[in-house]
Amino acid sequence: MELAFRVLAATSLVLGPGVAAADESIPFREAWGWAVVVPVAFGGSGVYELLLDTGTSSTILEPGLAEQIGLDAASSANLVTPAGKRPVALGSVDLRLGGTRLESVEVLVAELPAIRGDEPRIRGILGQSALARLEYTIDYARRRLVVHGASGPAASPPAPRPVLDARLGCGGAPLRLVLDSGIAAPILFERSGRPLRLALGSSVRVETNAGAAEWREARLDSLCVAGGRSGPLRVVVRPETAPARDEDGLLPSRFFARVRVGRAGSVVAVDRW
Repeated sequence: MELAFRVLAATSLVLGPGVAAADESIPFREAWGWAVVVPVAFGGSGVYELLLDTGTSSTILEPGLAEQIGLDAASSANLVTPAGKRPVALGSVDLRLGGTRLESVEVLVAELPAIRGDEPRIRGILGQSALARLEYTIDYARRRLVVHGASGPAASPPAPRPVLDARLGCGGAPLRLVLDSGIAAPILFERSGRPLRLALGSSVRVETNAGAAEWREARLDSLCVAGGRSGPLRVVVRPETAPARDEDGLLPSRFFARVRVGRAGSVVAVDRW
């Protein structure tokens, strides 16, 4: 049986500064029952819904929104996703997340079919090019995003993603898993010289914003991460032929009730359900 799976994350570039005050709580809604959607303002152009994606280095706007806010996309870059890469326009914007203002955030302009096909209200992705300047908590239990204190300077490209060490089967060498709010299920990357030793099951059709790919599902008996043990778990295995990543896989941030992420993508704390 072939299963469908949605991957909203992409990878790319970064840049910019910012300013804010004390902790601020921003309510969010969940798309598809797991994705964090937040209101983001662009100057005097209004407030729009963006998907908050800790696993994506770039902030991405769909072309219609880029035109509405008068974005000047004077250069280009490659947008890399699990299904491949494609050239896109590149520019910068000033934006506001609640009371926090971030200036000169580097953004890509690209169609987002994996998101907007059934969630047309979502106009883009708020990735690490913006998030890496902040310390924030995603509180899934209360459906709120808490921004802590003032924003910091931009991180050097590429913007770092939050990473946790985990052990498959609660033994062996640790794997580095990105704490990713843009996925619904854990994804493990096949890599030569590091066999996962998992029995692969059904095909999984992966819908990304750069097209579709076919991966495999597997059953993981146990996973030890952040001082706790979980399992059994359904995971998705990405073949080695997909674009290379520095990490060993992706773990949904909704795996936890709350996650606190520091500037430059450092994981400060996680709370279990």
